[in-house]
Amino acid sequence: MLLDPGDSLTNAYGVRWNAPHETVFPTTIVLDDTGKIMFVKISETHGGRSAAEEVLTTW
Repeated sequence: MLLDPGDSLTNAYGVRWNAPHETVFPTTIVLDDTGKIMFVKISETHGGRSAAEEVLTTW
């Protein structure tokens, strides 16, 4: 889990959710131990969040 109080990652990845009472699209980013991105899912709905099984079976 990442907290982004200055919105630097939110703005860099373009995941701002401009809707009333929302802040950021539900986003899952998995990095390996070198910082390489191994999995990304950005959902435009709350129901489209990543499930653990989805993340674990992707790589």
